[in-house]
Formats: sequence, C-alpha cells, structure tokens
Amino acid sequence: MMELAKNFIDVPQTERGGEIAKKGFDFLACWALSHMFEYELQGKEYVFDF
Repeated sequence: MMELAKNFIDVPQTERGGEIAKKGFDFLACWALSHMFEYELQGKEYVFDF
C-alpha cells in the first residue's frame, strides 16, 4: 500500500485531459458572458444552451 502512495508522489503526471477540458469549459463560459454583454448593449434577446 505504501508503494502505491509513494508512486502518486514520485511519478510525474502525464495525463492532461482534465486540465484541457477545464480550459474548454472556462472558454465557453467567457464566450457566453461576452456575447451576453454585447447583446444586452445592443438590446437583442438571447438564449445560450450548452
């Protein structure tokens, strides 16, 4: 059991999928907010679905 715990500390992480996915969700939220503000300033109606 200690060997497994030691490996979690000593072996560098190679998987980046979760990190990349989070960046995608952050981008999507920022995109929606920027468009929402643009539509508000222009008086347009909007609905975002994702």
